[in-house]
Amino acid sequence: MTPHERSVIHGRGIQEWRTCPDLYARLDLEFDFLLDVCATEENALADDFFTRENSCLDQPWIAYPEGNHALTAFMNPPYGNKEVECKPGCKKLHKRRDGEHVAAGDGFPGVEAFIHRAWWASQAWGWTVACLLFSNTDTRWWHDYVPLADEVRLWPGRVRFLLPDGTPPNAGAPKGSCLVIFRPHVGPTGHRGGPRFVHGPMPGRPPKK
Repeated sequence: MTPHERSVIHGRGIQEWRTCPDLYARLDLEFDFLLDVCATEENALADDFFTRENSCLDQPWIAYPEGNHALTAFMNPPYGNKEVECKPGCKKLHKRRDGEHVAAGDGFPGVEAFIHRAWWASQAWGWTVACLLFSNTDTRWWHDYVPLADEVRLWPGRVRFLLPDGTPPNAGAPKGSCLVIFRPHVGPTGHRGGPRFVHGPMPGRPPKK
């Protein structure tokens, strides 16, 4: 992984890293996703999806499943940190980390905003949301939102995300990933006081012997 790739995936810039299609396909066999909530026109994995311009943060999640199909959504959110807009009269030409001035209203909301939205969609609208996240147990968002999940799947190894153009980077992600699953009416007022942690091989990757 180049220094630029590493800097972006660690949160220094807004990024649109693609999910490996094989990983998604194996999850889709289980969840049968109706919605990809963090996508672009080029990399959307479900028939219905939200983009940056049509953001999942700004509107209700609406789908019209046939029959008894559950409301299921996949989320691979941008992993950037929250960006604070520059103060009025700022003369610097750089953003704090990435060489760009942050104008009013342009700051990236941060990965925690997307995770909060996933939890909210599960409780308010009845969605089951599978979130592909870094296992960042030292972050505030982890301790704020992961305890509200129904299930956390911890995988050995690292996910190999794709670059925005669909090509693989020089190396895998710089840290481990997990799948955090929010289900309706599960949390502090649900049937358990915390998530169920599941350890197992990453979908599509055989366990090491």
